[in-house]
Amino acid sequence: MISIIIPTYNRAKNLKENLYRLISYISNPGEIEIIIIDNGSSDNTFEVVEKIIKFHSENIIKYIFDSEPGLLTGRHRGYNESSGSILAFIDDDILVSETWLIFLQNLKDHYLDFGFFTGPNLPFYNCYPPDWLKYFWKKNNHGIECSWLSLLDFGTISKEIPLNYIFGLNFIVRRDVFKAVGGFNPDNISPEFQQFQGDGETGLTIRASLLGFKAFYDARLLVMHQITCERLTKNYFGKRAYYQGVCDSFTSLKRQYKFENKISYFNSNSTNNLRNEKLKSWLFDKFLFTFIIDILKKYSILKEVVIYLMYLHILNYTKKQYDSGFRFHQNAFYTNSLVRKWVLLDNYWEYKLPVKEKD
Repeated sequence: MISIIIPTYNRAKNLKENLYRLISYISNPGEIEIIIIDNGSSDNTFEVVEKIIKFHSENIIKYIFDSEPGLLTGRHRGYNESSGSILAFIDDDILVSETWLIFLQNLKDHYLDFGFFTGPNLPFYNCYPPDWLKYFWKKNNHGIECSWLSLLDFGTISKEIPLNYIFGLNFIVRRDVFKAVGGFNPDNISPEFQQFQGDGETGLTIRASLLGFKAFYDARLLVMHQITCERLTKNYFGKRAYYQGVCDSFTSLKRQYKFENKISYFNSNSTNNLRNEKLKSWLFDKFLFTFIIDILKKYSILKEVVIYLMYLHILNYTKKQYDSGFRFHQNAFYTNSLVRKWVLLDNYWEYKLPVKEKD
């Protein structure tokens, strides 16, 4: 059995497209189960899923409502409700390829040396992306990635890859391996409980690395990630950077207090190591920046310079947001005993958040 686990929250339209795509590729319904964990949606998610279940009753589709805040709820509740030997955790805003499902069905008896799997996570833009976005794509030893939008493309050649490139939107793992590494850490916590935010799949892959598990990349595991217009803005990148700062604080505290010096890598693909970015602040003075842009726009030959300056402007903004998020979480850890206890838990199978409290 293959268990496809989809946490969702107020994305009924995306989820509908995701499910119809999945169902259209299923040729052996009895061997695949789709588990939808609704994390407290207030839109028409329930009605959408109910209709799909009714008209596609030949498929095993489970809908569970659990309003406990955080992506961890969807992931671990989904695991608890699943029965498959292969677990495929996917986001509600992706579209899988036909080869994705075919590859999954072959995993039970193939690639047994590997515990984790993923493939290309390519963009499906809802509107034309800004020119500056290309500078947020980075080359590495395996291909290209844009961790800001959970995108990567490592080409068409199958290969072993570092575990930290198994992004959460296309996260495939053997059931026994998932249990052995202790599941996910907290992730995507709502703003009012941000002090309980964790590092999601990053913490899981760190533990997996320490235990000697390996990851496999195959182009057949291709998914398309729907990128909304809102995500292609300076404001979103700032929010994403703040969130990454909180996540990296969580990881660093785990490393300091739980793993000591055992970790061989530390979030190497996290938002371009923003805390270490050294940019000349004078360049980004509001009035100076605006003046430079106005001048350069008059000369088409310098268009690329303008684009790059915009990229630097946004990068500097994200650095500040990242630092704010990191400091926020560090302060919460050292001043709130509930946060300290939460961060230092051995695992998060019990995903209920602690009661919000100030010391």
